[in-house]
Formats: sequence, C-alpha cells, structure tokens
Amino acid sequence: MNVLRSLMPGWRWVLCALAIGLAVAAAWPAYGAISGKRWTIVPTDYVSDLSFDGSGTMWAKGYYNKIYSLQPATDTLTTWTHANNDILGANHYGMAVVSPANANHVWATATSINHVNRLDVSSGQLLSWAFPASTTCAEAKNLAVDSTGSAWFGKNDSKIAQLDPATNMLKEWPMPTGGTYCPQVVASEGSGASQKVWFCEATIDKIGYLAPSTGSVTEWTIPGNPAVFNSCNPPVGGKIWFSHSTAQVRRLDTATNELSTWACQMGCGIVYGISQESAGKVWFSDATDLISFDPVAAQFVEYTGLGCGVYSPFVDGSGNIWTTQNGGTLICRFPPP
Repeated sequence: MNVLRSLMPGWRWVLCALAIGLAVAAAWPAYGAISGKRWTIVPTDYVSDLSFDGSGTMWAKGYYNKIYSLQPATDTLTTWTHANNDILGANHYGMAVVSPANANHVWATATSINHVNRLDVSSGQLLSWAFPASTTCAEAKNLAVDSTGSAWFGKNDSKIAQLDPATNMLKEWPMPTGGTYCPQVVASEGSGASQKVWFCEATIDKIGYLAPSTGSVTEWTIPGNPAVFNSCNPPVGGKIWFSHSTAQVRRLDTATNELSTWACQMGCGIVYGISQESAGKVWFSDATDLISFDPVAAQFVEYTGLGCGVYSPFVDGSGNIWTTQNGGTLICRFPPP
C-alpha cells in the first residue's frame, strides 16, 4: 500500500509556487553556429527517444519492431528485430536502455503494449514478460533500469511497475491519485533504502518519486492550465527540467520547492523535448531549430541551418547534443559549442 508523503498540500504548493517560487525570467535571444554529423537509421523507420551507455553508444527503440545501436566512433549501426511484430511493438514508439548491472542486457518498451522486453546483445536472445492487465504508458519515454538490473516503467492503470528478471516477478505500486492515467517513469536513482523512482504524471500535472523500500510516494503539483508536459527529465542535482504546452521552459527544484519558468524569446510557438541539464545548459527545439538555454545568464541561443530535422534533443555523457526528428529517419549529433 502506498503512503502519500507530499511536502505540502497541493493548494499550498500552488500558492507557494505562484507567490514565491515562480520565477518568470526575461532572457535576451542570441544566435549561434554549430555543425555536426547525420545518420540515417533506415529509410522506412523512425526513432523518438535516445539513450546512451557508458561507452558512448546510442540506443533507440524504432517505430517498426526494431532496436538500434549506433557506435558513432566507428559508424557502426546494428539492428535487432523479432519475427513477431507484437513483441517489440510495430507501429509503436518506445525506448531502449542498457542495464547498469549487465552491459549485454538492453531493456525496451513501447507505447501502449502489454509487456516489457530484454535483449541480450551477446547472443541475440530476446525475452519478453507479459503483464497480467493493462499496458505501458502512451509516452515513449517510460523506462528506467536500476543498479540491480530491474526494469521500471509506468502503466496506464495509474501504477508503477518493477520487473525483476532474476525472479521473473512483476511488482506494482498504485499512485495516490486513482484513475486510468500513466505515471511516466524517467529515472531510477540510488539503491536500497535510498532508491527513488522518478516519474511525471502529465494528465494530473504532477512530478514525483516512489521510494520502493517503503512504498511511499512524494509528489509536487505543477500549476498551469493545465501544465501538460511535452517532455520531462530525470533530476540533475535535485532539479527537474520539463517543457510545457506553451513556449516555456520550466524547472522544479525538489530541494527548495521552487518552480522557475522562462518564456522562450526565440519566437517559439511551442517548446519540444527539453533535455537534462548538462554543463549548465538545457537544450530544446521549436520543431524547426535547436535552442540552448543557460539559466544562470538567462540566455537563449538559437542554432539554425542544421541540415537535420529537430524535434527532441538528447545529451550524451560527453556533452554531445543529439537530435531526432518527428516522423523522420535521421538522427544528428553536434559537439558542445
């Protein structure tokens, strides 16, 4: 049974955010130049969310029943698939994540399927675990793998689930707010008694974490009308960046309960795919150009003429900025400017 452990009641959080913690910052725009490298996944497939392992290899779940890895140093693109389209999920965006416990194990989910998969890249073996009920979230970014090798993901019956491959056990935690919505899992942080599984609940405008050792859930209510996250990220130093249904970038500081909002000054109609903070910056797009934002300087910089469709940016462990395009076959990588 879950225990709701809110830091403050929802209405008080809203007042605090609006009266004290809500920082609407004016930022001056600038323009920059950047050049990178492009790869075509395959002419007939698309990717949405990217992840990276410790060696710098990129991983992605394709729209059409495939898992991809790309080693940029050698230009090696490898594809794994399955004869049964329903296993990896044909016509479903998703994501793939390498297990910290075993670099040969790559977990993959897709939107709205009733199972989760693990690929052993050393043997090509693909295992699939079915759920007793419900499906994964409609969002593609909904997967985290912890230090023990267990996979975490949200389900559309307002539950967070853990799949432990060592025991073949599926364990579920219901969220404090009932309903048929999905807590979108974005990260597993720590281990044992200090483990936190972070999630975003776009439908009910909340960000929070589950403490599996106690079953307690801590949530922050995000004021908006509604908030409607376009992108939500793992915490970096206790700060979570997310994009909004309007032309704004937003940051929740979970240590101080401060919610900061900056309006995009680059003529954005809407903000897509904001990245995690890296080297003091976050990256996002307006579906046309790549834009960086430095919150300390309150500075937006727009990069145009990239030769690559830009929808969602991702930052790898070396600070390179990767982009995917909505419904496109290209992925691009740009060095940090």
